[in-house]
Amino acid sequence: MKKHSEPSEDWDVLREKIIGLGERSVRKSYYPELLHRYAELNRFRQLLDQSSELILVFDVTNLRVVDANDTACEILGRDRKNLLETDLSELHSVFGETVLKAIAEPGHSIPVRAEVTRPDDTVRTLDGWAKVVTTDDQPTGMLVARDISERVRAEEALQQSEIKYRHLYESMRDAFSSCSMAGYLQEFNHAFQAMVGYSAEELRQLSYRDLTPEKWHAFEASIIEKQVLGLGYSDVYEKEYRRKDGTVFPVELRTFLLRDAANRPTGMWAIVRDITERKEAGKALQASETRFRDLSAMASDWFWEQDDQFRFTYISVTETMSTLAQLGVSYTELLGKARWELPINLTPAQWAAHRALLEAHQPFRDFEYQMRVKSSADRWFNINGKPLFDDAGRFIGYRGTGRDITDRKQVEAALRESERLFRAVFEQAPHFIGILDLEGNVLKVNVTATDFARIRPEDVYGKPFWETPWWQHSQEEQERLRNAIRRVAQGELIHFETTHPAQGGELHAVDFTLKPVRDETGKVVVLVPEGRDITERKRAEAQLRENSNFLNTLLNAIPVPVFYKDAVGRYIGFNEAFTEFYGKKRQELVGKSVFDLAPKELAEIYHAKDLEVFQHPVPQVYESRVIDARGVAHDVVFHRAAFVDSNHHVRGLIGVILDITDRKRVEEELQRHREHLEELVAERTAELRQAMAQLVQTEKLAALGSLVAGVAHELNTPLGNARVVAGSLGEHLREFAAAVESGTLRRSHLDAFLGRSQEAVDLLERNTARAADLIGHFKQVAVDQTSARRRRFDLRQTVEELLLTLQPQFKHTAHRVELDIPPGIELDSYPGPLEQVFANLIDNSLTHGFAGVETGRIQLQAQVVDPTRVALRYADDGTGIPTAILNRIFEPFFTTRLGQGGSGLGLYIVYNLVTAMLGGTIQAQSWPGQGTTFTLVLPRTAPDH
Repeated sequence: MKKHSEPSEDWDVLREKIIGLGERSVRKSYYPELLHRYAELNRFRQLLDQSSELILVFDVTNLRVVDANDTACEILGRDRKNLLETDLSELHSVFGETVLKAIAEPGHSIPVRAEVTRPDDTVRTLDGWAKVVTTDDQPTGMLVARDISERVRAEEALQQSEIKYRHLYESMRDAFSSCSMAGYLQEFNHAFQAMVGYSAEELRQLSYRDLTPEKWHAFEASIIEKQVLGLGYSDVYEKEYRRKDGTVFPVELRTFLLRDAANRPTGMWAIVRDITERKEAGKALQASETRFRDLSAMASDWFWEQDDQFRFTYISVTETMSTLAQLGVSYTELLGKARWELPINLTPAQWAAHRALLEAHQPFRDFEYQMRVKSSADRWFNINGKPLFDDAGRFIGYRGTGRDITDRKQVEAALRESERLFRAVFEQAPHFIGILDLEGNVLKVNVTATDFARIRPEDVYGKPFWETPWWQHSQEEQERLRNAIRRVAQGELIHFETTHPAQGGELHAVDFTLKPVRDETGKVVVLVPEGRDITERKRAEAQLRENSNFLNTLLNAIPVPVFYKDAVGRYIGFNEAFTEFYGKKRQELVGKSVFDLAPKELAEIYHAKDLEVFQHPVPQVYESRVIDARGVAHDVVFHRAAFVDSNHHVRGLIGVILDITDRKRVEEELQRHREHLEELVAERTAELRQAMAQLVQTEKLAALGSLVAGVAHELNTPLGNARVVAGSLGEHLREFAAAVESGTLRRSHLDAFLGRSQEAVDLLERNTARAADLIGHFKQVAVDQTSARRRRFDLRQTVEELLLTLQPQFKHTAHRVELDIPPGIELDSYPGPLEQVFANLIDNSLTHGFAGVETGRIQLQAQVVDPTRVALRYADDGTGIPTAILNRIFEPFFTTRLGQGGSGLGLYIVYNLVTAMLGGTIQAQSWPGQGTTFTLVLPRTAPDH
């Protein structure tokens, strides 16, 4: 039975001083007149902190700690700041119960013992007392305790040892007895009682002399004096015992001396054996040895002995040894060998350290090694050894125990691997994870959390979680977190959304969870906060709501009925036009099918159409007749299409109802008049085609006329220069002739005449060549544009010739043309129509695109799409084409400059030339204020015409 330690006499004095100190320290700030006693207070503080016992001073009104010494902080694993104002019941419930008893009995020491779990999960056993005294008319409480963890463990070990000893003591067949130095019997086993025939109570009234016939007294006294008291033990000797019934029998015994901690003799104990029949005694010995071997074989440990050369002389046959034999290491292979001669996996340094210990004849514990076996995985063993000496003190070998720890090693390896995996998951998790103690202090956080706030882990370790950068931006959120920590420490799970500042200070939305982690007993040991950055999700949800509102607004703005159904044909949404058409409220339509809205024969048709869309999800258009809310029949066209999810599974369909009742009526009326109008339409169409042909020809001639005017303007410069040079050359020739006729010609005159003539000829050649090139290009372009002649031509060269003839149109502007057409692209096509296309596009840019633009840029690009096609891109950076009219620009006679000289045929001619003559396609794109782009895809070999 464990007993609580009572306070010593010295501690009573110290306690009174400490209580006074605690009171003065509490009241110091309220009584300035005590400042002169601070020196004494400091001396008591040193005495308090140097004490080896835990000392806690508490307020008797609320049981909160008001002072604590260093030993208390060390034993409880907390700093003084953490301890102060802590309720004693929070430290341990037993503390709270004990101090309440002390308050109820002031002046009495109330014993207390408790096992306190520190923050690092280690357990300390504390034993002491609590007392409440009155100092300066104020009650003050103090709890004083010693850390008796080691003593408790020693007592438990001793108790276990005593149990084992008692079990062995009682299970042995030989008789055991112990006596005081006066010879009175104190302890004995059942075998001893059975041997002499006395009860335990009777034996404790006798001495060993009372059991020994008198003739043996002197002999035994001599052995005790010479051997037991001299050496501490005796040799085996024989004598006789007298049983209770008076019979005498021979015994063999050996006596040992018992000593206390001060090495003073306290008693003797002896092993006694009845040797009445030596054979029976031998058999008993053999049985005893058999039982010992059986016990050792069944034990988890095995026993071994070595001689003075460290060779194995004995190894008990245990389950482990049997296992080794099965794995290829037999019992006979071990005997006669030293441990380093076995297949043991140790480094030379480890062997050297172990052998040095053996050669010094020192005991060793927990020596671990790995043994290689032949047919399986290696085995791990842990051994303990103790040196053996004979009576003369000579070293004779080692004796020890061994244990197979392979399972433990495997568990440790698995634990390390589990810890590695946990650390990897913890650190690489995409969300924020941390570990807090029960007070909310940060023990660990992962890299995701620290990188998010751009901080180092050591900046937050040990700090209250609410004081870290993730929470400091809001006092409200800090208080919310503190309340959550208190609740989770009691076992509750908390989940809420909050905000955390990121690296740049921007607040991110975070989905936050705080969970309790329990040990195997169900006690909460740590708290785990987790956070997920849901900023993008929040933005997506907001965008989704905005898009949903937009779509609803858009649907309701559509004047025709629109509806959508789920995959079984139930209505799940519709616009206001749909509800007005059927004259029903939204709640009357949601979840309904066509069988709830239409007559059965129509409903069956609609349902069959639904199934067609679900089975073959392609757009569906068909005419039908429906009845509105007023009972009026309408001819309608249904446009329906299936909508699918990301896995391409049909989730439903959407439909639009177009009322064509009026159109049907008009079509019927038109049909009646169509026969009378066909002739008139044919006549007007012929006239229109003739007019259009004339206008197209006029447009071409106008373009050619503009080309001629431009070329004429360009020719003025080289021809004018040639004329001036020719006139100047004639004047010099006349002067030279006059000098020749007058005979005044000099060498210098001749040289000057020749020099001027050479310059004049060079100028004439350059300008006439320039004029000839212009005329040649003009002739080629004019021929191409006035005829549909087919030939092979280089695309870049043809476009350059066209731009040269169009150069006059850019003379008085800051506009420019950029050409990006690789050389070598040959076409077998019609250059004239192609030049006409580019000429019309350039004229369109100058007339419309660059209206109000001072500096415009036109880009002409080309690239080969594949061996049979080439793509041409014409782009300007002008004012662009309004979106509302972009799809009409290729219509004949459509112009935005009606009445201002625009015919509306320029782009119409472009479209016809590209699609009909050149066999290609043309598309237009435009962005108001950013220009217009025309993309032409032409075959490299044009179709025949």
